[in-house]
Amino acid sequence: MQAVYPELKAIAANLMRSERERLHLQTTGLVHDAYIRLFGESTVAAANRSHFFFLARRVMRQILTDSARARLASKRTPPQLTDARGERTDDGLRLQYILDLNRALDRLEAVDKRVAAVVELKFFCDLDLPSIAETLKVSERTVGEDWRFAKKWLKTELGGNS
Repeated sequence: MQAVYPELKAIAANLMRSERERLHLQTTGLVHDAYIRLFGESTVAAANRSHFFFLARRVMRQILTDSARARLASKRTPPQLTDARGERTDDGLRLQYILDLNRALDRLEAVDKRVAAVVELKFFCDLDLPSIAETLKVSERTVGEDWRFAKKWLKTELGGNS
């Protein structure tokens, strides 16, 4: 755990960059929850280091999605927040977008697992195309094509709101 903990914290920080206030999670808590999910009942079977971190990212995304779902289901009205332009925005709309995106990614995974993985690594982990290519063991050109397809597909799936 000591060998991977710093990188897991960096992944969690990346995932939570825009969600920290909205989801009421701490980076350390996300890493610990992911660790419990990965190793709680059995040992995770990762083929290599890249595969392990891919699995960790996926688990962290699931935790963030579960948190968003729980927040939306709560009986109290979500607080008003300020967006990047300083305008008031509804927390519930952002949380709903996270849930919609997660459902769309699940549907995309049924169509093409690699393309869904590209979206996950690009959107949730903020990796660049060369890093995604290295993680997935494909060419940068393939990742670029997958990303272009995914953007069009998600735009259609999310009703032009992506």
